[in-house]
Amino acid sequence: MVNVALEIPTELRDFAERSVDQARKAFESFVAAAREALAAAASEAEAEPAGAKLIGFAARNVNAGFDFVQALVQVKDLHEALTLHNAYLRAERSAIEAQAEVIGAPPEVR
Repeated sequence: MVNVALEIPTELRDFAERSVDQARKAFESFVAAAREALAAAASEAEAEPAGAKLIGFAARNVNAGFDFVQALVQVKDLHEALTLHNAYLRAERSAIEAQAEVIGAPPEVR
């Protein structure tokens, strides 16, 4: 296999990292606000509203995407990028399958 060097200027890598950090912080603020809104709207009898579980799944999935992009910015060659991408896809598939099982379970099992 031929290794293709990715010559990404340091300034571009730094910019990408700062952009991912800013996006992650903005998303975390959004998730925190959504969780607060759900908690305020939830009835006292319900331990965890279904919406809170879905927001948790979404937050986990988006944060995994941020982690992937942050790692991708640091790759040195195409082979490393493809290896990282394949690992990300495998992990996400497993996570989404597990989340689908929880979402599809009867309410008393969740």
